[in-house]
Amino acid sequence: MVTNKHTIPIIGLMLLASLGQAGCTRVEMHFNAYQSHRLPFPEPTAETTIAVVTGTEAEEPFLKSEVADKIARLLRRHGYRLVDQDSAQYLLSAWFGMDSGQTYSGIIPVYEPGEVVSTRIRTSEGRWKSVTTHLPGYTYYMPYSYTVFPKYLSLTLYDRDRMKDDSDEVHTEAIVWRCTNVNADESTDLRWRLNHLLVVCFDYLGRDTKKQRKITLFDNDDRVKALTETPLRN
Repeated sequence: MVTNKHTIPIIGLMLLASLGQAGCTRVEMHFNAYQSHRLPFPEPTAETTIAVVTGTEAEEPFLKSEVADKIARLLRRHGYRLVDQDSAQYLLSAWFGMDSGQTYSGIIPVYEPGEVVSTRIRTSEGRWKSVTTHLPGYTYYMPYSYTVFPKYLSLTLYDRDRMKDDSDEVHTEAIVWRCTNVNADESTDLRWRLNHLLVVCFDYLGRDTKKQRKITLFDNDDRVKALTETPLRN
């Protein structure tokens, strides 16, 4: 096969499709986390209280509630106490969504090598000998088209004592920790993919990655399945 710069995406998708059929699809994410240089990240104690709020561009109240419940459960596993927003020391805000997608299409050349044909001929001396003939190859062009849907999750932890009003400046000063996680593939199942995004975010809870990290999980990771199999309400 002859390859060029357009060949790589379609080959990658074919590989992903084969992995999916085998039940071992990999979910690739690009993750970044930032820690305030002034405000310490709260220690996980029963006295540390956190409230969770969620938002999304496409309003889906049941999904917002589901994500909030999963975040609360993960925070409890880390040792924090969940309370309502008015009495919380910290506020963990989650924003998530999925873009409309970008379609990639084109044509790639595929080269088929010619066949090798062996024949036996009789020479002028009356002897038989084998002759190998290389037939010419040929190139055909294969069209491809696929759409990638970016799915994202952002978590921001605020110190509520520093959130005195609705100004963006004050809210910025109140940020203790923030992370962003993005996955882009052909899946349109935001609800399922949010489980992968959440698992990675909480793997790095309170940490500063210093740079963007490329992180991969299996689609059927045990922690992902636990988020869906455990009852949402504790």
